[in-house]
Amino acid sequence: INGAVEIKPGALGPFGAIAGTAVQGSAQMTADFAATDADMKIGLDGTARLSGDQPVAKLLGDNAHFALKAQRQGETMTLESLSIAGKALRASASGTLKNETLDGNWSLALADIAPLAPQLAGSVEARGRVGGTLDQASLNADITARIGTRAIKPMPVTATLRLDHLPSAPAGQIT
Repeated sequence: INGAVEIKPGALGPFGAIAGTAVQGSAQMTADFAATDADMKIGLDGTARLSGDQPVAKLLGDNAHFALKAQRQGETMTLESLSIAGKALRASASGTLKNETLDGNWSLALADIAPLAPQLAGSVEARGRVGGTLDQASLNADITARIGTRAIKPMPVTATLRLDHLPSAPAGQIT
């Protein structure tokens, strides 16, 4: 089976109401897919134009882009790429899940943290890895930021995060 679909939901207000948030704007996306008995591929590519005072609208803005490429080959699932790029937010991820073992990379950048914490000013970037089995996963992150307030100029902050034994008995360290 092969196919392509173009989706234009129009106004996002009703969808935001279902999710319990007052998001305004529009979105559209295309999806390509192919499937056989044991294999499947999917690709999504879209844009969103959000407005309003909700944090998601402030982070993504009126010209956000999102994309996904993934496939399953037998028992191996691969996230080739996932990306979101908006006014103040960039995020990406890739990885595999094979024999219940994770191996992936991710990144997140907030050019402006004020939509999430209005009392703060600055930016944050984080990147890391996720790995291990589904019942004993680990997450590593390197974080760099410039954080301040309206009265205090943003200053550099760095941190390293390591979490192990996810999800059942999380234990970790921040340095």
